Amino acid sequence: MASPRFVSNPSLPIIKPNYPGNKMIGNEYCNGEALYEPSFKTVIRWQLNENPQKKEKKADTWAPDVVDCTAFLQSQEDGWCGLGTLRFCYA
Repeated sequence: MASPRFVSNPSLPIIKPNYPGNKMIGNEYCNGEALYEPSFKTVIRWQLNENPQKKEKKADTWAPDVVDCTAFLQSQEDGWCGLGTLRFCYA
């Protein structure tokens, strides 16, 4: 297996001091020490087994309020903006 390397875009500022970049093994990004590649058997098992939270998930209708952040994005104030699971810091 290839050794991990860290990549970043030099034209973008890195906020966290001494951050090495995004970890890659070969040509794939990864979070852990190794790439996780489930077998076909594992994927089929995930699909065929009953999800114990299925009813709970279907019953949960909560969603966060949508907030118009147009004014914030056009201001000079520092802050955070979320889009789905993505988060952006504006400074």
